[in-house]
Amino acid sequence: MGTLKVDTVTNVAGSGAPNATAVTVDNVALSSLPQMEYVASASAPTSPSVGSLWYNTTSDTFYMYDGTGWNTITITVPDAGFYGARGVFNGGRDQGTRSNAIQYITIASTGNTTDFGDLTVAVGDTAGFQGGGRGVFGGGSTGTDNNTGTRTNVIQYITVANTGNATDFGDLISAKTQLGGASNTSRGLFAGGTDSSGHTDTIEYITIASTGNGTDFGDLLAAQQLVGGGCASSGIRMLVGTNASNTIQYVTIDTPGNAVDFGDLTSSRYMVMASGTANRTLFGGGSGPVNTIDYVSPATTGNATDFGDLTVARYSGDSVTNGTRSVFAGGYAGSGSNVIDYVTLANAGNATDFGDLVAAATNISGFSGD
Repeated sequence: MGTLKVDTVTNVAGSGAPNATAVTVDNVALSSLPQMEYVASASAPTSPSVGSLWYNTTSDTFYMYDGTGWNTITITVPDAGFYGARGVFNGGRDQGTRSNAIQYITIASTGNTTDFGDLTVAVGDTAGFQGGGRGVFGGGSTGTDNNTGTRTNVIQYITVANTGNATDFGDLISAKTQLGGASNTSRGLFAGGTDSSGHTDTIEYITIASTGNGTDFGDLLAAQQLVGGGCASSGIRMLVGTNASNTIQYVTIDTPGNAVDFGDLTSSRYMVMASGTANRTLFGGGSGPVNTIDYVSPATTGNATDFGDLTVARYSGDSVTNGTRSVFAGGYAGSGSNVIDYVTLANAGNATDFGDLVAAATNISGFSGD
């Protein structure tokens, strides 16, 4: 069926209003429809019709008129899917001792972590991400060696909303440690790390809702270790922090391919802690250690801007977000740290104390979800 567009309705002579009290199209009387209008002003319209919309420019609020008064229109932003209210961290390691502990926080509050359950094996230097309520940890090192330990290809997962032990998911393409990861609602990426040949530039991916092994995605700009916290998601892009340089790079999560240069951090450093949303990505801490927090707008490209400082200078922890706050946990500050601190994403400034990890740990990884 075609569309009939009518600009004007007149009488037969074309000289005035139609000789009818109503016009009906597809059995809908146009005279019965409310006279909708939209007004943007500091004060309410004086003669509104039922269904009229008013945007209050003073209070930044929308209203609809129901015939007797103005009702507030509440706009709820849908869950982004790749982050959520609960922050989850694996145990990482303190010096050479790996932990199988999983612990969690409620990001909107403050306080110490609570036990969640256990990994399938005690491991540090993993990568973590979440999508659709399922959290995934991949790779890492086992044993008691203070550096690489024994590399593993194990991928394991939890349901973020339900405390309990992890379950086997599948295997990485190769056993690797000190890798990074990020995801959208359905696909998770593992990037970089150290395998049997040394630092690697490999990126691989999984479909989070299913189980199975990793698949080749593409390559980073250079081989590098990331240690869990070096990557962040915008929901569309994965941004990758730096390894001993100031380079930021990115890939589009749903499109396999090689990484592209994004811009530069404010200083050269490695093993940063990263998290963010579609609007803002933060990179906190780094080797030195330093307490610097930088930010970028992930939908564009360009250099980072100073955001503020962590409460404690450190690196090799990880960061999670609920969309309002970014929380930085653990890391290395001369020894393993149990510090958790946070910032409000929208407001540049210094971090505030949040609480403590169950035990001091470095080389942890984490994610947030519901």
